[in-house]
Amino acid sequence: MMKAIKANDLNEIRKIIYQIDQMSGVATKEVMEMLETRNHEGKTAFYSAVEHDKVEMVNFFLDNYPDINVHIKETNEGNTPLHMACKNKNLDMVQKIFELRKEKCLATNFKGQTPLFFAVQAQDLKILNLFEEFKWESLQKKDWLGENPMFECARNGNEEIFNWFAGDNEFYKARGQQNYKGQTIEHIVCLHRQVKIVDEIRPRPDTPDYYGSLPLYYSLMQDDVAMIEKYFLKGRDYFMLRNYKYETIFHIAAKHNSLESLKQIVARSVFIAQLLKKDYEGNTAIHVAAKSGSIEILEYLCQSVTKEFLEIKNDFGFSALEATQEKARLMEEAIYKKDGVAAENLEQFRAKLSNVNAAVKLLETHKDFITEATWNERFDMSLEMFLEQVADTNMRIFMDMPKPADLELGDRKQPKLTIKSRDKDPESMNQL
Repeated sequence: MMKAIKANDLNEIRKIIYQIDQMSGVATKEVMEMLETRNHEGKTAFYSAVEHDKVEMVNFFLDNYPDINVHIKETNEGNTPLHMACKNKNLDMVQKIFELRKEKCLATNFKGQTPLFFAVQAQDLKILNLFEEFKWESLQKKDWLGENPMFECARNGNEEIFNWFAGDNEFYKARGQQNYKGQTIEHIVCLHRQVKIVDEIRPRPDTPDYYGSLPLYYSLMQDDVAMIEKYFLKGRDYFMLRNYKYETIFHIAAKHNSLESLKQIVARSVFIAQLLKKDYEGNTAIHVAAKSGSIEILEYLCQSVTKEFLEIKNDFGFSALEATQEKARLMEEAIYKKDGVAAENLEQFRAKLSNVNAAVKLLETHKDFITEATWNERFDMSLEMFLEQVADTNMRIFMDMPKPADLELGDRKQPKLTIKSRDKDPESMNQL
């Protein structure tokens, strides 16, 4: 029978049934048992007809066998025929099944997803209007990711469906929920580059997820300049951010080679001190850029610092160059031993190795460090003012741009202290 359903051969279906009921047209026990028989995936004839969008067959089963189980769950994912009808965006079929038992639009599959969730996923507002009376109740349902249907609106960027849920307190409760990774709707919007829905969700970008990352981090990962231009406008205020791995926005941008996004945030702000900050392994942003093979941003960072920044060591005692050389060696060894590199990922792995080797070469040959002229051209504060008003003694010495007073301290000259000798104070001697 399943072959006949897939082939859309209704005559063959009738023929099979007539052989059992002897052409009586009566829903006998034997006929119903055959129709309710499941295949190896737990699917019945009716389920398969809905799944393959065979409208004529679905109508045939509903018209002639009203007692057929239209809400049966298949055994792989736990979907019902109504789930499949919503997925296929077949409005007439959805309506016929829905009218039999309306509350089944909130029946969950094994991932906690309802037919209404499938309609949101399919972005079909006509089907959702059928489920209108259940829309706020559906917001209380969480799927296996801990997400309600509004997360799916954020994921596909459909502001019309997002607003369809508005109008009740459940909307505002669901709006502020976090999924099982601690991500809010803002995180999902940034993760999937859905800038068009930003105005509708009225974003609150100050909630970290369970990794300590704000939505900004996800926009940086995607190098989403449009989102940053619209959404993240605080510039240098973001320099203070760190996630639970102690990564700054510079570490994140370096890891994902998100040069344009970083430039959008930095603008003309002085950020050289941020490149001293280390993550939980002691890596600076330059370490991360080099080990990730992020050539464009590595060159940009190297042009923004003095040569001393390349000599900073991480917690393993490696400078950026040494750490990158070690990374390249380990990657070459993995290719040679065929250890841990799947065949289908080999080309991608080789491309990554090529970028890491390019980073090694860049660090070995780079000479274009920051100078007073390039500093003043790039930043909104002159180098002279920075060294005088912002940088402390240690920073000036580290940058190899000390003031004369710094050199005296550098030579470990102690300031002279004026101490009165007790020998010259008779009164104090008498007191003793």
